[in-house]
Amino acid sequence: MRRYDLNHIDPMKKRILLFALAIPLIAAPILLVVASASSGPSLLRIASPESTSPTADDAVPRVFVQESEYDFGVMDPLQSASHAFVIRNQGDGPLRLRRGSTTCKCTLSEVDTRLIPPGGSGEVVLTWNTGRKHQRYDHSATVLTNDPERPELQLHVRGVVRADLRAEPETLVLMRVEPNQPSRVSGLVYTQLPAPFEIVHASCTLDGSSVSFEPASPAALEDLAATGGRQIHVELPTGLDSGQVDGMVQLTVRREGQETDETVEIPLVAQVLRRLAVYGPAVDETGTVDLGRLRPGQGAKHRLLLKVRDEQPEIIVRGIEVEPAFIQVKVTPYHTATSAAGLYHLDIEVPTDAPECVLLGPDAGLIRIEIDHPRIPDLSLNVQLLVKRL
Repeated sequence: MRRYDLNHIDPMKKRILLFALAIPLIAAPILLVVASASSGPSLLRIASPESTSPTADDAVPRVFVQESEYDFGVMDPLQSASHAFVIRNQGDGPLRLRRGSTTCKCTLSEVDTRLIPPGGSGEVVLTWNTGRKHQRYDHSATVLTNDPERPELQLHVRGVVRADLRAEPETLVLMRVEPNQPSRVSGLVYTQLPAPFEIVHASCTLDGSSVSFEPASPAALEDLAATGGRQIHVELPTGLDSGQVDGMVQLTVRREGQETDETVEIPLVAQVLRRLAVYGPAVDETGTVDLGRLRPGQGAKHRLLLKVRDEQPEIIVRGIEVEPAFIQVKVTPYHTATSAAGLYHLDIEVPTDAPECVLLGPDAGLIRIEIDHPRIPDLSLNVQLLVKRL
């Protein structure tokens, strides 16, 4: 390294050299000196890394809508309508709207196809058709935005559709139909429009059934705000299969001033009781008998009730098969009543000497009773039982 003897250097050169050696020791500069021939030295401030100032990138939009749901009220069937939702930008940056998913025809007005400036507003217009099948209309649209706090905006319109031709109830339902007795269910077909109608033909798809109709009462029409209607009566025959029976009531309707007739269909559901039913706390609706969880030597007895629903209430038991065979089963007339009452005891016993077993789930046992009757099939019951030491 070259050494300098400052004692032998010219004083002016000494001051310049000391200034040059001091420059590397100065920390990161905040002020920069710039020479100016005309006005002497000037100062230029250099911002430190920690200092910030607002920029255009920091400005964000804020979407605001006064109402996001609108009740349009009552409309006629097959009628189209529109509603405009006003969208405001309450942020500092431009707001962009884009169409998302809709349940109706959703259009964006021209102003919304551009950016909405801060403080500005635009419109989202929903257009829909009421149709003729439903009592109410409820449509929605999703509007996508560039607002980071509200990227999606949900808009809804709803209301009521005047009845063109409507059934009350919409589905005719009969519960606990006796298989050996006729049954009847009634409904109403009505309109809320000025044009009157008449039924020229009525039928039901269930064999042996019949359909009749008559003018609806003024009180019934008033409750439905209807201008006209017909009361419908459906008669179901005896001999229906057990379980759920489905059918369809079909009406041919003629309107005043129309050249062609219309068809109105009303679903019908009937729950027909079994001709031979089993009742008791140990049996469920699937026909499974739960004999309990027992210890060896405990044993158990259960008494169930058999009820016959048929014009011939007597049943003859030809035989009883049981798996496993140690379960004892017998059928006897109910108490002192005769078999003509259609009631029987079904006694099931687990003897005290029953072996350990697990009759659960797919390994359940079975009771099969062979029955001699023209319309009642054999009776099969699943059996659940657990005999095990604790």
